[in-house]
Amino acid sequence: MPFVIPKRYVPALVKICRLSDAAAEELIQALESTTVTPDSDAMALRITEHVPSIPLDDLKLILDAVYSIYLVREFVEAGRNRFKRELFEAMRDSNDPELSVPASEAPFVKERFEKLLSIGALDTLSKAIRLQREGERPSVKRRSSRTYGLFSGLTFNPSLPAP
Repeated sequence: MPFVIPKRYVPALVKICRLSDAAAEELIQALESTTVTPDSDAMALRITEHVPSIPLDDLKLILDAVYSIYLVREFVEAGRNRFKRELFEAMRDSNDPELSVPASEAPFVKERFEKLLSIGALDTLSKAIRLQREGERPSVKRRSSRTYGLFSGLTFNPSLPAP
């Protein structure tokens, strides 16, 4: 399995999977229609009134994971579609019973993550952060054939064959 999802992110990913369709749509709409901030907690405070069905503490947890996923995606050597697919597969095939997605729910959960990971402003923010970090460490290559271990343990092995 190319992804290893750290235990720190499991509760947030479980919450995302278990959101009602209405709550998920509220979250996606709020993220798409609000000016983003680089701090996920500040973003949670900014959009909380637009997602009343998600408690603020849960929203902070969810956004921390979403921001981290966007950043990891920006740093790995894989196409966006492949990254999304392999993230979902890691969740689906997880040994953690809470994170494992039942086959009957898989299409809906996959669609939810597709939408959540297609928010232009968060994509732009993650690119800006990558560029800033590259500027701070010019000797560090953006892409490498080694396994990345970024953002509290979320790892991805870009040396696996492309689809």
